[in-house]
Amino acid sequence: MTTCLPEKRHCGRANPAGTGCAGLSRLRASRAALGPSDAAREVTLLYQGGPEVRHVHLTVPHSAHPPLSWYGESVGHYKGDTLVIDTIGLNERFFVDNYRVLHTSQLHVAERYRLTGGGQTLDVAFTVEDPGTFPTRWSAL
Repeated sequence: MTTCLPEKRHCGRANPAGTGCAGLSRLRASRAALGPSDAAREVTLLYQGGPEVRHVHLTVPHSAHPPLSWYGESVGHYKGDTLVIDTIGLNERFFVDNYRVLHTSQLHVAERYRLTGGGQTLDVAFTVEDPGTFPTRWSAL
C-alpha cells in the first residue's frame, strides 16, 4: 500500500494508487470519464489525475458476500438514458468526504449518470446509506 502524496492528498489516508481517496471521495474529488468497454457487459470509469480504473458490471446481481475493497463491488444497469450504479463491499480505509467523515463496511452508494445539454454535460447524482454511521440516507448532485 502506498500513501497519498502531499500535493495530491484529499483525505490523508493511504489508497491503492497513492493519488487521493478511493470510493465516494474519489467520485467527488476528480473528474471521471465513462467508457463502455463492452456495452452489453461492463462500463469502465477512468479517473483524471491517477491511474485508477473502476469496472461496473452490467445487468448482473451483487455477489452474496463481496470481499471488501477500495472501490467495492459495483453493478449497474441502464434506466432509459441514465446509467444507474449500485456499490457495496467498500472497505473502511477511506473517508466519505473531504471533511474526514468515516463510515462502516455497511456503506452502500447508488449513483446515477446522465448526459444532458446535447451530450455536453454529465449530470451525476448519488445517494449514500450507512446505518452504522448515518441516521438516514442522504443524496447529493
